[in-house]
Amino acid sequence: MRIRTRITLMARERGLTAAEVARRLGLYRSNLSAMDAGRRAASVRLLGRLAEVLGCHPGELLDT
Repeated sequence: MRIRTRITLMARERGLTAAEVARRLGLYRSNLSAMDAGRRAASVRLLGRLAEVLGCHPGELLDT
């Protein structure tokens, strides 16, 4: 089972684009998109960094 994330949705809710989030993390936008689609795994460390940028808890980024 693939784990999908809600990065793009959470970013939009906070007035950020996915491209802006990717830039702040030093990632390519395509990698962020792949994580959202479940094609690429997000490490625990990256989830922590994403949560920091988005002002939420890492668990909130996971799509259940």
